[in-house]
Amino acid sequence: MKCVVKAAVCLFFLLSFSILAAAQKAKASEIIPPASYQEPHLERSAALQALLNSAVGEVLASYPSGSFPEKDIAATLIDLRDPR
Repeated sequence: MKCVVKAAVCLFFLLSFSILAAAQKAKASEIIPPASYQEPHLERSAALQALLNSAVGEVLASYPSGSFPEKDIAATLIDLRDPR
């Protein structure tokens, strides 16, 4: 019986310390941008929006009519070309 109590107490302390260590690690891993960080300049492109709309339309057209509502799809197109 003493063995079971000792094991339970050890398990309790092990779990307690594990939870505390995980909480400390979560605080330390928060992402903080450097002081020199500047948000990227984003601009909309009508040509890319038309391309995206066309692609989404093709996907929706490949399903039987009404089986995949347009409101159930989300798409994002990010142009990674360097404008310089």
